[in-house]
Amino acid sequence: MQRRLAQKVIGRNIIVPLAAGLFSLLAVGYIFIQGKPILAPLIFALLISGLVYNIFIGINQFFKVKWISSLTTILVLIIPVLMLVGVLGLQFEEVFSESDELVTSMEQKSKTSLAKANSNMPKSMRMTRSEINTYINDGKDQIFGYLQSGVSSGISMMFSFFLTLIYVFFILQYSSGFKQFIISQMEEGKKENGIQVMTKMKDMIRSYLSGLGLVVVILCVLNSIGLMFFGVKYAVMWGCLAGVLAIIPYVGTIIGSALPIAFAFATMDDIWIPIGIAAYFFVVQQLEGNFITPKIIGNKINVNPFFAILSVVFFGYIWGIAGAILGLPLAGLVKIVLSTYEHTAALSTLMSEEIDEPDKFSNELSSSRYRLVNLFSFRRRV
Repeated sequence: MQRRLAQKVIGRNIIVPLAAGLFSLLAVGYIFIQGKPILAPLIFALLISGLVYNIFIGINQFFKVKWISSLTTILVLIIPVLMLVGVLGLQFEEVFSESDELVTSMEQKSKTSLAKANSNMPKSMRMTRSEINTYINDGKDQIFGYLQSGVSSGISMMFSFFLTLIYVFFILQYSSGFKQFIISQMEEGKKENGIQVMTKMKDMIRSYLSGLGLVVVILCVLNSIGLMFFGVKYAVMWGCLAGVLAIIPYVGTIIGSALPIAFAFATMDDIWIPIGIAAYFFVVQQLEGNFITPKIIGNKINVNPFFAILSVVFFGYIWGIAGAILGLPLAGLVKIVLSTYEHTAALSTLMSEEIDEPDKFSNELSSSRYRLVNLFSFRRRV
């Protein structure tokens, strides 16, 4: 009898919450996948709004009209971006006007390089001239396919960008109403704690995005200086493009360095220059990953590498590039929310990069044993 009752208690205390949590996770994943066109720009807008909220407050104190303050804040945000895009767009136009010559030059140099490497191979491993041509043509078709998909993705991202700006406008304009609504949904004794959580989330977003922006600026400068040193044409454009693409975790740095390397290979006679550029970008990436980003961004998110990679892979899988960019700050926001509730604080500690408060962690472990204590007490009462 006691064993049967204990099994019922265990089933009620462990299996049911576990099943409910798994079902909730699957439901959230399905909503995120189906709602990507709406949710991705909305989350970007929330992050940007948190970044520029203090600017909005300062402008609103001057204008006193919220829609004018919101519109002015957006203009302050996008004017530098539009100026940069305009300058880089002019150089991109020049590069595209030379695209036929670049493709022809790259194709000829690739054939020459492969033929030279093929001649140094053992006879049993050498390729025929037709096999070399087929190999190069297949590679060219793949590159053009990637470029076409990139252009279509760029058009989609531009539409999402303007939709994001619209969201930012309304979030800023009605920010006080949103804040009051969220606070009104909290229990009376927990409103102060809820306000602290919202402030902590806003500070984390602002610190992370401002730090990320500074890292991008530093990378643009370092990349441009290096390409100028090697004498690459349009060095500033390629350097800034590589710096901006570094926002995309893992993939962005590869694409950002591959483009100027390929351009240098097509336009410069010395084969060692592209090799030197590749070595320079490798050094810059190591410097950025091990010194620049840790010093500037530091522990503003405080999520350990395992959960950081997991969040980037998960959101990248369901949302593509946008998800890969949003994965890390979303993991930081989830960690802050988990840390505010007693029954989920241990999960927040698990996501942390290091345990800074051993006493708090011990308390969470003690609270996690609470159910076992109740179980044994129940058995004694029975």
